Amino acid sequence: FFCIYFDTAVIDLKRFSIRRQKYINAITFFITVLGIAGLVAAPDRTSDAAADGISVCLNTVVPSLFPFFVFSSLFIGLGFAQKIGRRTEWLMRPLFHVNGACSGIFVLGLISGFPVGAKTAVKLYQSGGCSKVEAERMLAFCNNAGPAFVLGTVGMGIWNSPSAGWILLSSQIVASVLTGILFSRIWRSSSQDRFSPAVLSQPKQERRPFFSVFVSSVRDAAVSMVYICAFIIFFAVIISMLQGFGIIPVLAKGICAIFPFDLQTVENALAGVFEMTTGVRMVGNAAPVIRSLTLTGAILGWAGFSVHCQVLTFVYESGLSTVPYFWGKILQTVFSGLFTFLLSWLFHLDSVQTLSQAVPAFSSSFVFSYRYMLFSVCIGVALICFGSLFVLLVQNRKN
Repeated sequence: FFCIYFDTAVIDLKRFSIRRQKYINAITFFITVLGIAGLVAAPDRTSDAAADGISVCLNTVVPSLFPFFVFSSLFIGLGFAQKIGRRTEWLMRPLFHVNGACSGIFVLGLISGFPVGAKTAVKLYQSGGCSKVEAERMLAFCNNAGPAFVLGTVGMGIWNSPSAGWILLSSQIVASVLTGILFSRIWRSSSQDRFSPAVLSQPKQERRPFFSVFVSSVRDAAVSMVYICAFIIFFAVIISMLQGFGIIPVLAKGICAIFPFDLQTVENALAGVFEMTTGVRMVGNAAPVIRSLTLTGAILGWAGFSVHCQVLTFVYESGLSTVPYFWGKILQTVFSGLFTFLLSWLFHLDSVQTLSQAVPAFSSSFVFSYRYMLFSVCIGVALICFGSLFVLLVQNRKN
């Protein structure tokens, strides 16, 4: 009886898998046909969106990311990551459960922007500088929006307020650190992974000539930029079609019919789910300020499917799991939105105009930039100290 029941269950499972694959094929076919129909029905709109995407790539993405790709590859290829890692092992191991070589990835992820941190983590894993689990942990929190984008494009360009830019950047840093501390305790491959010996103790690899490393770094950076720009242009067209044919408004109305949300807020959030820059621009400097700024912080934490596809391009080639990356982005979305709301409420950011009028116009940007920079640095240092102290207390108790 048990054998018959087991065979029946296996057959049902196979039928379900076949049926599910048919549904997936039907859905992908339907989406592909809709995409082609959208391109044929509105060629002017899609062409303008593609042109805007190309303009963003040439004027913003390539100048800002390409040098970081080259220097990050040089940083790892020349062995500097392992040299610095031996001096930062005492901090990275108890705080994030990774070896010291990953400290460079964490710093690059904070200062360079999407998707340099993720690409550098994959590069370090492929070169043998960290284990698979350590690379997957770094993917969960090392991929962040860069200060140039948050302070310049979002803070001054969209919000016209350095205060808003520093609040958003502070929230990004705090969310990244908290996600790293929390996720390092969750994502483990085995019980032996808790404090395994660092990969840095392995024998040194043969040193490559500088010119060889430089050429390969430039080549890899160029290939990566092609992938990134292709995804940016493609998702710019997708967002244009979703907005032009009313798909995003229909989805927003359906969500508002179930939950008591504002229609415009839901539309902006849906746009940010697909493409971060478009969502942030749609939110804009709108009232109420705290709600709009909180939504902007959440969108920056999530990054959008466009950035996710850029990251997955590197992850799939390395064989790393994508599960920690997506869970990490979900945590960063929650933490970033929460801390943006708390900082906006703490500093009484009810009105950007009111805040900018608190001091003379000439010195307002410098005063508030310094104020929020100092606050974000203090919060980051306090979090790191608290996390290190907590880990050391737990270790002492176990010993």
